[in-house]
Amino acid sequence: MRGLKISEILLRIFLVFAGLAAALLVSETILRFTHFQTFILHEATPAGYFSEDTNLGRDITPNIPPTLSPFYDHPYMVWSNELGCFDRPYLGETPYIYLTGDSQTWGYAPYEYKWGTKLEGLLHTRIVKCGVPGYGTMQEFLKTSRDMERLAAPELIIVGYFDNDILDDERQYPRTERKVGTGRHWDGAQSWLNDHSILFGLIQASLNNTGETGPPSQHLKDANFETIVRFNAMARKRGAKFLVVLIPAKNAVITKSHNFKSLKDRLREQHIDFLDPEEEFARFVQKKNTSAYWVYDGHMNLAGNELLGLLVAKYVLENRMVPLKDRDTLLEQTNQAVSNLI
Repeated sequence: MRGLKISEILLRIFLVFAGLAAALLVSETILRFTHFQTFILHEATPAGYFSEDTNLGRDITPNIPPTLSPFYDHPYMVWSNELGCFDRPYLGETPYIYLTGDSQTWGYAPYEYKWGTKLEGLLHTRIVKCGVPGYGTMQEFLKTSRDMERLAAPELIIVGYFDNDILDDERQYPRTERKVGTGRHWDGAQSWLNDHSILFGLIQASLNNTGETGPPSQHLKDANFETIVRFNAMARKRGAKFLVVLIPAKNAVITKSHNFKSLKDRLREQHIDFLDPEEEFARFVQKKNTSAYWVYDGHMNLAGNELLGLLVAKYVLENRMVPLKDRDTLLEQTNQAVSNLI
């Protein structure tokens, strides 16, 4: 560097950064023609599908007409009803079951293949299917509570619980002090990058897979479990039973990591009904030599939705969680269908 003028040094620095920027731009462009485009199509919802909500952060906009989803693995039609749910119109049918959860419950599959829709057919009982992508347990509790104010009491409230619900709660309703350098401006930038940069999505996925982002703290776990307890109390106050369905993650089924062990202990202590189908999912994968999840996405595929619908129906029927005149016949049919899969 001896003898170089400052202007030449600055020029070289500029050329280095310009070359790096060009390389990133070319990489980003190429990735958009591969299956990695799923990192910016992760919502799989049409424009305007979500609206801002004071208490929930966002909610599904009511009465969205059927629109083709851009979901990479399996495009399908998406819509919403008058309740702001990916479901057919609710006409006041009773008895009924209210189903909530995040994207694993919302869909990422054609409506007729969603596990909530499968469950509805298996139980011969109307299910109001109100999962919302990106929701944590607190948002699910608040939306359900609001819906209960305008609906008749259900026989059963089911929560589809996924392992990222704790962090989703913290993202929407922070309970811990943010690290230096984070805050509203970074949240906005991160949101934009999530929606527009495949490279950023790959980096995020890599950090999640290596555990660099870290597991939720005990404080966050306690706060999340407190919401589950409140959920149960709200259901009981309405005269409804309450069930938590612990939806297994794609990696958990492969590694048999039993992510929900401590949560199950706490649910037992509070006498809260739950279903953990991770072992059944693992047996299905082994027996059928196939996956219960999409190839390029972590959500359940058609087979996974069918299996979960059957397993939840089996639990509901065995534990008499809804009044059904033909319960024995339905249970026999469900058990036969389950045995065919696992």
